[in-house]
Amino acid sequence: MQNALGQQDAAQTTLVNAQTVQKDAEARLNHGLATLPDVLEATAAAAQVDYDLQAALGAVKIAQGDLASTLALPAATKLRVETIDALSIPDVVTETAD
Repeated sequence: MQNALGQQDAAQTTLVNAQTVQKDAEARLNHGLATLPDVLEATAAAAQVDYDLQAALGAVKIAQGDLASTLALPAATKLRVETIDALSIPDVVTETAD
């Protein structure tokens, strides 16, 4: 579940970056500093990243359903999963590996 949520967050950030690059390419085209293929390439990259985001969103839904099923809950059960950022990591490990 954590992996799916991390992939979703990464895809959302990547989409914002790709959309920024696309807008920049369009602005450069409007000022004569880029070519139409540059804009089309940026647009295609943004579309690919959007597709990847939708796949990540689907993976989160699948992971939620799998987790609910593992816990013997209905698959449509809404689960709140704590993000890795919110987990506290101890400063000192008190137990040995033995």
